Order: sequence, then structure tokens, then C-alpha cells
Amino acid sequence: MNVRYDINNIKQSGLTLRLNYTWSHSLDDLSDTFSTSVNQFNLGYTDFTHPMVDYGNSQFDNRHRIAISAFYVVPFAKGMKGISKAVLDGWEFAPVFTARTGAPYTIYDLENTNYIYTRVAANQVIPANPMEFQNAGPNTFNAYNFANINTSEYVNPLTGDSDFGPFPANMTGRDYFHTPGIFNIDLGVYKNTRITERVSLQLRLEMFNALNHSNLYINTGSAYIAGGSGTITASYGLPNVTPLSGILQENRNIQLGIKLRF
Repeated sequence: MNVRYDINNIKQSGLTLRLNYTWSHSLDDLSDTFSTSVNQFNLGYTDFTHPMVDYGNSQFDNRHRIAISAFYVVPFAKGMKGISKAVLDGWEFAPVFTARTGAPYTIYDLENTNYIYTRVAANQVIPANPMEFQNAGPNTFNAYNFANINTSEYVNPLTGDSDFGPFPANMTGRDYFHTPGIFNIDLGVYKNTRITERVSLQLRLEMFNALNHSNLYINTGSAYIAGGSGTITASYGLPNVTPLSGILQENRNIQLGIKLRF
């Protein structure tokens, strides 16, 4: 579902505003056959004879997303002349705000496993969006404990491991948990100067992540339990992408440009 709302009143106020909201929900039993996701610990299904054991949120499920963009042409200097008009007229501002809810992920149980990593079987209520948050230690940099999880250990009485079902009823669902939501603001500032009737010069300042804001990202590669307990870690400003080398992190990026229009 997508909702779009536009306000265009540029003649009177110089402002054009656009709002887009998207609600979506995707469910499947397997999003990533070859385990290319950092959070997909298994190759294929948990139980290939019962695919519905893995039915849940898709790895790419993104429930809510909003984007607000504006374009503001500063109107008050249009009637000026001379140096005042050259300095104050022709300014344009174009901010873009985007935000979305967190992506789903799975918490695995690595105890009593040989080849198949089952999902944690909870002996307590585990919230889908854990709120525990503390620094991982005095000598750590940008590393935080996002959630401390305690679980019960599942063992198949016939095989002596957790690779085979029937799996317990309190086993958590695939991609049941969600990472925190993220937001970002980009900003463009433009100055137009008319040289002749047909030729104008535009100076452009563009800032990506204008507030230098860092979102909190869960290390879903740490989303596993062994021995009945474990800690999921998180970091600011570092998207959970593999490989990390060469990935543009969430720092502010600024670029300048000149455009000649004729």
C-alpha cells in the first residue's frame, strides 16, 4: 500500500512538498537459498520435509517506510534590483527525509547442533524488539550489548541433537525479531545567478546524511545462543553488510558543483 500527498503552492510561498508512505508485508518460507545473508545460518530449510516450519517474515520485509521531500524557492528577493538581488535572489533548498522500520532477523540456537541451526526455544517471553541496551565494556569502541537472551535447550531424544524435528512448540519463528528503525536527512542548497537572458549559473551544495546522524545497526551475525544464553551486539553507523570492506558508512558526505544552464 502506497499513499502519496503533494502540496504545490510555489507561486504564493515558493514551497513544493511531497509525502510518500508505504506499508508492505512479505511472508515466505525461504528468502535466501544459498545463505548469502549474514543472518542465514542454514543452507536451505530447517526441515526440508516440512517447509512450513520456516514460514515467517521475509528477510527483505520492510513494514513501514516514509519519505518527505521539499523544494523551497526563496521568494522575497524577486522584486529586488542590483547587488541585493544578485546576493539574495535565486536561492533554493531541497531537503529529503526518509525513515523506515527495522528489518527482521532470526536468533539461532547453536547448542546440540551438527549441521542444522535451529531457532531459539524460549523459556521466557522474548520481545520482538528488545529494549535492553548497554555498552559492551570499558575498552570497547562502538560496540553495545543490544539484548541478553536466555533460552531452553532442545534435544531430539532419538538422535541426541537438535538437527531433527518435531521441533518444540516454543521455538521462535523465522525472522520474528526486528532491528531498530533508521532515518536519514539529505539536503541540497542551490544558488542561481542569471548572467544573460538565456544563460544562468547554478552553484550546488549537496549534503548526504546532513545531520551526520548514525543509526543503530544490529550485528545479526551475532544473533545466536549457545549454552542457554547469549548476547546480541550492535554498533552505530555501520550497516550490517557483508563484506564490510568498501562499504560507505553513515558519515556525512558533502559535494560541491557548478552548473551552467543555457
